[in-house]
Amino acid sequence: MNTEAVIDASAIVALYTPEEASNWIRMKIEEYAQFHILDLTMYEVDNAIWRKGLLLKELNPSEMELVFKNIQLFTGSLCISHPYSEIRGETIRVATEHGLTIYDSAYISLALLIRTNFITTDAILADKLRKTELEDILVTPYHKAE
Repeated sequence: MNTEAVIDASAIVALYTPEEASNWIRMKIEEYAQFHILDLTMYEVDNAIWRKGLLLKELNPSEMELVFKNIQLFTGSLCISHPYSEIRGETIRVATEHGLTIYDSAYISLALLIRTNFITTDAILADKLRKTELEDILVTPYHKAE
């Protein structure tokens, strides 16, 4: 079993804010010792938290502050950040071949590069990866039910 995994912004946000997959991701991260993220991950995460607080009013200012702090502790202690330049070519290939966004393809490309699993709580992405060769690296609560 892999002790490392790539984790995307959706999973990090679900880890620290109430979402459908929050309990699942809290249990799932216990299976890994280290995570890999991209340099763009914190932009995505912080934007999602900002949106949940200021636009959707799901978090008050003190909750937002605590979430930002806890995410920084998590990424600072358990995550290795990789530059996009490391996986750009593969990202474009994955995006083109599978009709995925560059963002999603970047996480997948990182997982392929370091030969590990990819953790996401993005149900739409999980559905797109079903019945492709990329499904084998996918770790999600929305994985195939067979």
